[in-house]
Amino acid sequence: MTFRIRRARPPLALKNLAAIAALLLLALGVFACATTPDPEPIAVSKIQPGPNDRVVDHVLVLVDTSGSINEEDQFPQTRSLVRSFVSAMPDGSYEVSFITFGGVDRQVYEASPFDRDQLGAYAVEIDHLDDGTPLRSS
Repeated sequence: MTFRIRRARPPLALKNLAAIAALLLLALGVFACATTPDPEPIAVSKIQPGPNDRVVDHVLVLVDTSGSINEEDQFPQTRSLVRSFVSAMPDGSYEVSFITFGGVDRQVYEASPFDRDQLGAYAVEIDHLDDGTPLRSS
């Protein structure tokens, strides 16, 4: 049985290591600062209640932003869907409130008269609360 002795590659020069380290730090900084933009909301038409449709006096919207909603991939879509939902809400005189939840954390939009512009601004500002939802307290 014969063994071959393989020569190790010569070590990279210190200058090359410094350049590689600088590039890695730059790449990490770019990726750390990069945020995924929200996709455009789905184009929807406002709901037009018919003459015999029941009219509500309050709409409560629950939005899950817990750890089960991935912040980079799913959360921008969630926020975009909330914006689409607001766009589809019918005109009228009713109150709207939102509860965004993640674990025990809550972000609450208190009940207030329907205002599409105000609700749309709120939908853009929804935070990813990230905590897991404890099943025992659900």
